[in-house]
Amino acid sequence: MERMFLLDMAFEIRNLPEPITMTAGMAMFTENEQQVECCAAMLDYVLTQPGSSEMKEAIDALAKQFMEVPPPGYENLDEKEALKLAKAIMALGAIVEMHDMLGDYVEHTIIAIVEGTKTAIKNFGDFVSDNV
Repeated sequence: MERMFLLDMAFEIRNLPEPITMTAGMAMFTENEQQVECCAAMLDYVLTQPGSSEMKEAIDALAKQFMEVPPPGYENLDEKEALKLAKAIMALGAIVEMHDMLGDYVEHTIIAIVEGTKTAIKNFGDFVSDNV
């Protein structure tokens, strides 16, 4: 019974409002510092790419907000920690977007492989029936 209830609660993260995703991410980060490090590191790479100055400004603004009003569980943030947390939170949106994009690419690739295989098998069958 409990398992069935859990299956009924399945959802697509991309369908959730961003504030809910960010709140869940913040809660997740309080439980596991390694996730903060991983997400912040990913965003450090993104910030090296051309055209990321607008994102850098948004991260700086969010870090400043975290310093002024620390989120629950982060009452003693210093500037470095606030910046890392802001990067990690911003990375969540990028991760969800990448998940969607890569999932679509994988799905389309698998469909193309299956269709190509079906065509190859049909062509081979036609060749055999025409030449045997």
